Amino acid sequence: MEIDVAKTAGEISPLWFGHNLEHTRSCVWQGLSGQLIRNRKFTGSPSRGGLARHWHRIGPKGCLFRIERTVRVLNMDGEAYTTRFGGVEARGGATQQSQRIQSFRRDERCGIGQPGIPLTEGRMYECRLALLSDREFSVEVRFSGRGAGDRFTTDLTVVPGEWREHRFTFASPVSDGDALLEITFEGPGALWVGAVALLPADHFLGMRRDVIELLREMSVPILRWPGGNFAGCYLWKDGLLPVDRRAPFPGAGILPHTDGYDDHEIGTDEFVALCREIGAEPWITINMGLEGPEEAAAWVEYCNASPDTEWGRRRAERGHREPYSVRYWSLGNEMGYGHMAGP
Repeated sequence: MEIDVAKTAGEISPLWFGHNLEHTRSCVWQGLSGQLIRNRKFTGSPSRGGLARHWHRIGPKGCLFRIERTVRVLNMDGEAYTTRFGGVEARGGATQQSQRIQSFRRDERCGIGQPGIPLTEGRMYECRLALLSDREFSVEVRFSGRGAGDRFTTDLTVVPGEWREHRFTFASPVSDGDALLEITFEGPGALWVGAVALLPADHFLGMRRDVIELLREMSVPILRWPGGNFAGCYLWKDGLLPVDRRAPFPGAGILPHTDGYDDHEIGTDEFVALCREIGAEPWITINMGLEGPEEAAAWVEYCNASPDTEWGRRRAERGHREPYSVRYWSLGNEMGYGHMAGP
């Protein structure tokens, strides 16, 4: 069929061309996301030494390392979805894990480290750590490099009891594409690390501002999320927790760049805010297989209903009183294909 543009009446919709925000490769990790720590939520099976992938041990052989499941509410229906040590998994197999570090001797320094962290001279960074301990002691967080001098060092006081978030900012004195992060303490005692975050302090809801500027420059009239293949793994209510408390999603066959897991850096609120920031129409793909019609209806209500509805009220309570007015929705993705977990 041939079309003579000169004789065609009307206007070609700009929404004929759009983009897909897909988690399966490096669209988020090392792309849109500002996070610089690999496997920051300690996902997956541990090594024979009890360490999460991409982390190494610090300390003598007497130190114990073990991956343990963490007791935390996973979404706004928390009474139904919790994980326990050695116990129940969340919906879709998502769990939250922590790295346990045990020192048995006095003055014995133990911990974990990760190399390959890029730092830029003079740039401010935000660091967050979720920590739990069996007694009060000081935890040293240190960024070092191959050149002279440390990049940054600070001491955090941890106390036994509940999980606590520790947050600080720092400016790197030099540029270093291979900085080393070390988290250590002196024993005896046990430390659990539940999540570690490191990203530029000027991030936009966890996303890189330089990438956002490029998206604005290239013009994105409509943006589809969460994919793509990742839509079959995604559970939208889990994205209503603070980002460091969101359980990672397993998707071994479709997430090769992130060791089979997605750390859930982007939820509904972040996605809509990104669309508004770059001038794009939001297009949401519903997981019809794992969530079903009731969950899908709740998602639409959360995005588009007034605050006098149940999910519109929850959106308003989170600081977004006006409806998001999302007009475009997909009922699943590539439905019928065997590699899709949900649709």
